Amino acid sequence: DAIFLLAFALDFVLRLRARGVGFVVSKVGVFDALLLMFAIAEILEQVVGEQFTIRFMAAFRMIRLLKLSRIARMLMLFPCFQLLVTGLQGTVNAMIWCFVLIAILAYAGA
Repeated sequence: DAIFLLAFALDFVLRLRARGVGFVVSKVGVFDALLLMFAIAEILEQVVGEQFTIRFMAAFRMIRLLKLSRIARMLMLFPCFQLLVTGLQGTVNAMIWCFVLIAILAYAGA
């Protein structure tokens, strides 16, 4: 998690420096800022040991996958990564249906 935090923070700072304050008010800038704040909150939770809302953090981890998908699009420039990214994209559909099934089972069991 700390490695992702450093990567996201470096990405955010470099984009902020390159594009200026207008980057923060753009949709991508707000999305990146929220991801960065959630990552910091997750690291603080691990360091301090206090429990934040666990469901909230689980939702953050799912949102972080969106950021990774943006990075994956950049990797498509390299042919050796293209096959890997294509395979990962194929598994997303199955993961979504598994999530739907688990949600139905959790709803039925409640």
